[in-house]
Amino acid sequence: MTTPVIRTFSRDIEARFPDEASVPPELREWWIETRENLERLKDKITTLTTENESLKARLSSLASSQNQFTDTQALQLARFIEFWEITSSGSLIPYTHNASDLGSAERKVRDIYEAI
Repeated sequence: MTTPVIRTFSRDIEARFPDEASVPPELREWWIETRENLERLKDKITTLTTENESLKARLSSLASSQNQFTDTQALQLARFIEFWEITSSGSLIPYTHNASDLGSAERKVRDIYEAI
């Protein structure tokens, strides 16, 4: 088993977690719980690192020259952002009450669902 290394800003520190056999019986339950919590934390950090790399790759792809907005698209997006808010849960909310429309006489929204 390799010794884990704790990375800090200034240096790396070797982390040595004692073997179960060396833990006194009265501390063994705490030791097992702590070890399991550390394993879950390590798994979460690994997952977040993987997700971060994936997100960086997606952002890099979006920033590539082949995916740039045209001036017209950028203007349309700016106008949209001026009138609409997209919440963190994905809801689309107008900034001003009773001032924005969806669709037009020629191009209508098919279905709109509202809570009663």
